[in-house]
Amino acid sequence: MRKTAVCGVDVVVISKNPELLLLRDVQTVGWVAKRHFHANSTLELVARGFLTAPEYEALANGQDFLWRIRYGLHMLADRAEDRLLFDYQLELAKLFGYTDDERGLGVEHFMKDYFRCVLKLGVLNEMLTQLFDEAILRACRERARLEREPQLPLDETV
Repeated sequence: MRKTAVCGVDVVVISKNPELLLLRDVQTVGWVAKRHFHANSTLELVARGFLTAPEYEALANGQDFLWRIRYGLHMLADRAEDRLLFDYQLELAKLFGYTDDERGLGVEHFMKDYFRCVLKLGVLNEMLTQLFDEAILRACRERARLEREPQLPLDETV
């Protein structure tokens, strides 16, 4: 585990492959939604009040961006590669159409978009994890409370 600063924000990296870790985080959101809330997709989280439409769009776009990066890494490495190593950044930037301009190099634009994506997905994942935790724990506590309460017989004469 190591702590690093990304765009001025401290990020704790607990995996050798933080790119893969983020994809797993996004997938976990979908699995929790399906398992505990019987949702068919993460889009249903909008209707259930867990996500706003813009948050869902950011989640879907971020996941798509990371999948494209992962696929590009596999193509460039000619094998399974889930680390966005320095050696691949320039080629990926070119592959995705990033170009140099007066604001900076294409690879810098690509990495800036990458870090923005990672930060946004990290915030969304943390928020959803907390909401899921509260909803699941609240339901478990309510179920336990109901099981502890003595059941009063219904008096049909009243």
